Amino acid sequence: MNQLGHVPRSNEDLKLDIFCSPVGEAWRIYVHPTWLPGYLARCFDRHGEAHPVYIDLDDLDYQMSVSGVVYDKLPSAAGGVQLLAKGHAATVLAVWLSQCFASGQR
Repeated sequence: MNQLGHVPRSNEDLKLDIFCSPVGEAWRIYVHPTWLPGYLARCFDRHGEAHPVYIDLDDLDYQMSVSGVVYDKLPSAAGGVQLLAKGHAATVLAVWLSQCFASGQR
């Protein structure tokens, strides 16, 4: 996936919006087409999708909590979940997600 859009002017302008859809034991991750840091952008295909990805949403809750940031976790009726983070929370979410990719379980 290319780094789309403009680089945010400040940390406050950062926004990460992803949708996680369960597929068996793994997840298919969709990213909203916007600017992404390079280390994360290369994990997605040209359509903004990555699969299979093994994530632990309880671990994400923990990471966000210990970082002192808040984010929105919006469940869908189909079993998926939208994760929306802004500012420093977007950075924490991006790092957590990149660690999921780097775990070698993808």
